[in-house]
Amino acid sequence: MALLCYNRGCGQRFDPETNSDDACTYHPGVPVFHDALKGCTKGRHNSEKPPEPVKPEVKTTEKKELSELKPKFQEHIIQAPKPVEAIKRPSPDEPMTNLELKISASLKQALDKLKLSSGNEENKKEEDSDEIKIGTSCKNGGCSKGKKVVPCRHDWHQTGGEVTISVYAKNSLPELSQVEANSTLLNVHIVFEGEKEFHQNVKLWGVIDVKRSYVTMTATKIEITMRKAEPMQWASLELPAAKTHEKQKEETTE
Repeated sequence: MALLCYNRGCGQRFDPETNSDDACTYHPGVPVFHDALKGCTKGRHNSEKPPEPVKPEVKTTEKKELSELKPKFQEHIIQAPKPVEAIKRPSPDEPMTNLELKISASLKQALDKLKLSSGNEENKKEEDSDEIKIGTSCKNGGCSKGKKVVPCRHDWHQTGGEVTISVYAKNSLPELSQVEANSTLLNVHIVFEGEKEFHQNVKLWGVIDVKRSYVTMTATKIEITMRKAEPMQWASLELPAAKTHEKQKEETTE
């Protein structure tokens, strides 16, 4: 019966009866990887299986240490912000308040130039004739006769806490213009370029803080800055007519 030789480098099967002293060529020691030191020897085949290497035992404490070495991620619990209670829409019958007018330096300079030029023209006309022609507009401050109501380009934008309306009217007159508002209504009356007027009444979509709202007047436009009473996004500038009718019906039924 052929047996397997367990000498290093052999691995052949042999017959024990014919196993001579030089039948096996094998490496007597540990493996050598240097070419100058490599060498083989001859001897008898060996059928004894060498013992298998013992596997190192992993202790439970070492397992715990390995688990502790793994990176741990800290859990952060993020709490959602508490919902802001919606402010009840005030009545549109609240008293109106004139918003503060902030006049820029550019508008003051432009109005001063217009006064000088108009004054020179009037002096020339007075020298030519003292008669006042029919249809001549009144030059007295506060008089609205002869003024023409015209449409004016305007738009609006919003941030988290403010709504701004821009009216593109040049050389507006602060002493003849006014913007009044309550929490839900806005009335705009602007006199510009001497004899032109712009009117706009707005039923606001949201609620504003009148005390913190103001008007900035420059040489090229008027900006109406309204502070929101609650931090929310407005769907539009004006409240749709359908919603106003529904609210009126609800008030009558109550």
